[in-house]
Amino acid sequence: MTEQVFDSSLALDPSRSVVVEACAGSGKTWLLVSRILRALLAGAEPSEILAITFTRKAALEMQARLNEWLELLATADDATARSELTLRGIAEADALLLLPRARSLHEMVLTARPGITLTTFHGWFLEVLKRAPLDAGIAQFELTEQAGMLEKEAWLHFKEHLRRNSEGPLANAFDTLVSEIGLPSTRDLLASFLRQRADWFAITSGEVDDVAAVQRRLSEEVGVAPDTDVPGECLTPAFIQDLKDYAALLARNNSGTTSDHARNAQTLLDALSSTSLETIFDCACTALLTKKSEARKHTRGQTSQRRLGADEPRFFTLHEQLSEALILAKDRLATQRWLALNEAGLICGTALLDEYQALKDQRQVLDFADIEWLTARLLADSDTAEYLQYKLDARYRHVLLDEFQDTSPLQWQILRAWLGASQAAGRAPSVFVVGDPKQSIYRFRGADARLFDEAAAFLEHQGAIRFMHNTTRRLAPAVLEIVNRTFAALAERYPRYQAHEAHEKDLPGHVELIPLFPPPEQPAGTTVLRDPLTTPLTDETKTTRRKEAQHMASRLKEIQASWQVRDNGVVRPVRWSDVLILVRTRKHLAAYEHALRAAGIPAISSRQGGLLDTLEARDLTALLTFLVTPSANLELAHTLRSPLFACSDADLLTLAGNKSWWTALKTSNLPCLARAAELLGRWRGLAGRLPVHDLLDRIFHEGDLLPRYLDAVPSSMRAGVAANLHSLMELALSLSGGRYPSLPRFVFELKQLRHARAEEAPDEADTADGQDAVTLLTVHGAKGLEAPIVWLLDAGPGKTPTDSYRALSDWPPGSKAPRHFSLYFKRELSSAPQRDLLARDAALMETENFNLLYVAMTRARQALFISGNESRADSLCSERDWHAHVNAAFGAYQPPVGTRTHGNDLTSTDGKSAAPQENRRAAGPAITLPPVSAGTRRDKADSEEIRLGVLVHELLEKLAADSPPDEAMLRALPPEKFDPAWRIAQTIRQNAGLKRFFEPGQFLSARNELSVVNSSGQVIRIDRLVEFEEEIWVLDYKTGEADARIDDDRLADRHRAQLDEYIRAVRVLWPGKPVRGGLILGDGRLVML
Repeated sequence: MTEQVFDSSLALDPSRSVVVEACAGSGKTWLLVSRILRALLAGAEPSEILAITFTRKAALEMQARLNEWLELLATADDATARSELTLRGIAEADALLLLPRARSLHEMVLTARPGITLTTFHGWFLEVLKRAPLDAGIAQFELTEQAGMLEKEAWLHFKEHLRRNSEGPLANAFDTLVSEIGLPSTRDLLASFLRQRADWFAITSGEVDDVAAVQRRLSEEVGVAPDTDVPGECLTPAFIQDLKDYAALLARNNSGTTSDHARNAQTLLDALSSTSLETIFDCACTALLTKKSEARKHTRGQTSQRRLGADEPRFFTLHEQLSEALILAKDRLATQRWLALNEAGLICGTALLDEYQALKDQRQVLDFADIEWLTARLLADSDTAEYLQYKLDARYRHVLLDEFQDTSPLQWQILRAWLGASQAAGRAPSVFVVGDPKQSIYRFRGADARLFDEAAAFLEHQGAIRFMHNTTRRLAPAVLEIVNRTFAALAERYPRYQAHEAHEKDLPGHVELIPLFPPPEQPAGTTVLRDPLTTPLTDETKTTRRKEAQHMASRLKEIQASWQVRDNGVVRPVRWSDVLILVRTRKHLAAYEHALRAAGIPAISSRQGGLLDTLEARDLTALLTFLVTPSANLELAHTLRSPLFACSDADLLTLAGNKSWWTALKTSNLPCLARAAELLGRWRGLAGRLPVHDLLDRIFHEGDLLPRYLDAVPSSMRAGVAANLHSLMELALSLSGGRYPSLPRFVFELKQLRHARAEEAPDEADTADGQDAVTLLTVHGAKGLEAPIVWLLDAGPGKTPTDSYRALSDWPPGSKAPRHFSLYFKRELSSAPQRDLLARDAALMETENFNLLYVAMTRARQALFISGNESRADSLCSERDWHAHVNAAFGAYQPPVGTRTHGNDLTSTDGKSAAPQENRRAAGPAITLPPVSAGTRRDKADSEEIRLGVLVHELLEKLAADSPPDEAMLRALPPEKFDPAWRIAQTIRQNAGLKRFFEPGQFLSARNELSVVNSSGQVIRIDRLVEFEEEIWVLDYKTGEADARIDDDRLADRHRAQLDEYIRAVRVLWPGKPVRGGLILGDGRLVML
């Protein structure tokens, strides 16, 4: 297909079919919704428009934007309305004529029944299935989104079937698998088969015996029949005679009777006198081949010529010919072994699949794979296809497909069947496809980016136009320049990329590449074995990742204190919510979250499936469990210690000696316990009578649950905790459609969901809107998002994905079904077609790795930071080293290596800044930020003072821990900034009067940057807390107040209120010890209160 330069007037013309390959930030959603608007203006009824995207959230955003535009057209003045129309490719004269219809669209769309179909693929498939004829055999059903729980249950049924039927083909197949690869790998293999069930349905469609049909196809593919006598075929009479000749020559070509060759020759001669072909074959392989199935080496020279004489050429010819034949035979035997193992796996896999399908039939539910397969089958079945295609053609005249690069082969087959039939019948709808193969990052979900080109070619035959749209409205030119350079250097391996252009030419941008953080130096000398009982295992990756996280937190505090970003044309101070932090995987998310908390930076992270793992969810689960089982002492203790009752350890000790804590609780006179007994007794009486939601509603209100939880957590966590508690309430209604009014059943479902797959367990509530907090996401989770400042973490060498024990499917673009389906065990147990398929798959994985890097880099509007860690691990792959790829974009340089920057200084304004008070949005009420308040504009001197104080604090922490300053800290700062902080830190550390606060041998314990909650529920941070045997000291660093002219009393008075607040909070934690406070000044003085 010929690609054209993007033309919005043609692309948005609803009478044309169009394919747009649009880069990141080009405004794909704007194009889709504009195309819908143009179709409505051209006379289309709302019910005639079908728009499909990949998430419900995206569908809702499209609907909201369409409603917003239609409302604007209905209410705006004529000039504004005409401007909106011309912006979407309508000529000025036509815009004037269309104005009356434009103003009527808002009411028409809102009242239309049926309305515009804005949905996901699976949502649309469900609608298609509901319209299926009665004789299609599709009964009433519900969609289940907890397939993982059903899969676990199916596995239990499968095991029970094996237990009851210990003989037979299934039991033999299972024994074969377990004996060959072990039980854990067997379960992984069968689980993978279950996840690939749609491909299995497709490749076995119409077959009577699925396993036999696939095995027959695989046998033809590898060229080996499973029942072939491979040794017999190899050991022909001529071959045996050659073996005899070879054995005789081998016996002559050795240095004595004790040599390996002599022994092998004699063993082979003895075997050749046997009638067992297996024995002859094994001995021949031993004599000619190594354990790795390679030909043994024999040196040709004077020695061999002396030993063999005129027979020397014959010996080496026989060795080469016989070795080749035996290697080929062994390879065929290995293929037969693989075929047998594959057959055993398919027998077990189909048996497990039968159990899984039977469970769904019993419960009248379908999963996502079912609805895809059933829809594809209905549109391909001659008995139902014409009926459904006619209904679809009669309904939809405009089809819009978003994010097409994430389409799976089966989804494309469904669309192709409908669109192809529509074209043949002369009723083809206009089709608008938009996507970007460079942003295809969901292969693990079945997406195939190659389908974008396949669909584009298919639509070309129906008259579609294809456009390339490489102008981004998101990225600043400086950021885009590094993106362009990065992928230009990868052109040979990533040919899809074409240079992008920036829409906003004057938008300032900044890119910062931080050097990789090296692992700790290995101590020289003899390795000493670690005593696991006394010495914990050290993980060097945690150490380097901690350094990276600390550097990120420190740098972000500097940015928030002094940087500015442009927001809708107005320059304003940076907010925490302007920062998006990206990681490749969730594995190390906790380390980065910890660093942000320690630095006092408010943060919101993505916890997929993490709702039931939150403390508040565990508290409520424990409470409900106790209401179901009053003898559950542990759950009762958990409930009493939760913020709902806030009982102390001393309160619980009064119950500890009783067998039944509930019985003892009912007789307690302690106020806290008496309140708990009264409320729990009341709720126990209601538990068997009220639906779960109503019971939770009583608990929330009668127990003052929400206020008590909000009082017990830092203000920065309150919004999240409240949202999670409300989500648990909603779960009581939404869980399986609210069909479980029984409390025991609900508790059981909660416990099951907690151990479900992350994508199926309920997520933590989204509290990002309105909060001034940085956001942490995986690159996959950030697709479709953007932020003024993006920090890409852990960008160093990545691990190569392991490939073992999974179902392999090869479904070429455009094919109606996979051309290959088999089970992959490991390389030693694989077939040649599998190895070829894995090689092709590795190329696709490399492309997706570059896609991930592209997605990560293009989330940034104005600033992009990239950091990572070095590692000594051999399993890391340089091809997955994003840091190195970006580093190449900066050009060659010589050591020493430092932070590399490109672009503008975002600490300066560009003349478009408005008054700070007019343009600064207040932070959300749920966030109370630590010492330096978010969003506050400070003058340059004050910012320098803050940065000096932050650096002094970090250096004092390092010195207190007897560790040197972070090397990245030294590299990132020029001497004029680092030296003053270093002098102050050294002055404090070397003061003899302060040594007892810093030298480990002189105190019991010490904590830096300790966060505690004051009496108002706010989080306060103590610079350093030192515990001695007799007392506790609260120390606050005042490094900017080292003026000798100010006496100690005045300084003490100035900060007394702050220190008193710290002391009161610490006394709650250490009620048995005196707590004292003091200020440590930059000149080394200690001012005691």
